[in-house]
Amino acid sequence: TRLPLVRAEGGYAGPGFSAITPSDVGEMTIEYQYSDTFEQGVVISQDTIAHSKVKNGSTIHLVVSKGIEQIELTNVEGMSYDSAVKLLSDRGFTVRKDTIIEENDGSQTPNTVYKMSPSATTGRSYDKGTTIILTVWGEVPTTPINIPEITVLEDETTTAQEETTVTTK
Repeated sequence: TRLPLVRAEGGYAGPGFSAITPSDVGEMTIEYQYSDTFEQGVVISQDTIAHSKVKNGSTIHLVVSKGIEQIELTNVEGMSYDSAVKLLSDRGFTVRKDTIIEENDGSQTPNTVYKMSPSATTGRSYDKGTTIILTVWGEVPTTPINIPEITVLEDETTTAQEETTVTTK
């Protein structure tokens, strides 16, 4: 006996949502994968062509979305910006440098992460691909120093302050 197979792809699968059931075909295997395209429970693909007929007792394989992968955010405050970007990117986040650079009084290493948004709350996970904004410490400001002008005289000697010797008893 051959049973018509409905198109499962794009439909929902799981308890109460199956487009087809094992009793319709025999056995159904379901593989779950993360997807940023299909919401959780939606059938991403199937190994049997939609609207084809299958033998009673056939095995049907479906791939069902687990939704967007959730990743725990690691605290990168205090790390160099480059190291923080590598770590967060490798974990699956998108990273952007804040346009506001934190003023540095000289007690911080320039280009280290001052704060991150969202903040890394213990146990909190975010969607893979979430943008993490990093604020870094800026360069230490420099103060210009006025260097007195040295005047060369006609006889090629330079002016200098008089030397004074003070003797104390």
